[in-house]
Amino acid sequence: MSAQTLTQESAEHMAREWFSKVDVLDVDATVSLCDEESVVTFGNNPSIQGVTNLREMFGGFYQYFDKMNHDIRNISVGYYIKGKKDESPVVVPVMSVMRLKSGSAGGQMRFKDFRVYIDLSPVMAMVQS
Repeated sequence: MSAQTLTQESAEHMAREWFSKVDVLDVDATVSLCDEESVVTFGNNPSIQGVTNLREMFGGFYQYFDKMNHDIRNISVGYYIKGKKDESPVVVPVMSVMRLKSGSAGGQMRFKDFRVYIDLSPVMAMVQS
């Protein structure tokens, strides 16, 4: 298989594929788009690199949620907290930057790095209550 060319369309496809895996809270599916060079950074937290470390990070994070919903059209994220009396999402301000690379892992596009700038205090307030 030849390496994919990075275009607006392929980047959007990758973002949709990524968030479709994140939204089902499946750790293995999430890290399937990563390799040992992939880096994920949430805000000012330390960067996490490599499939094993990313699997551990996402596993720890996903345990707090019943479901998640990312809407690429508006870059809108919904967090649904386990045990929350109403089922409405908790809205949080967020901006993400994805840098992709092609040609690795049999020509499949992978994440080079994924940076998430987010204020999780509304989510953490719900988790702690």
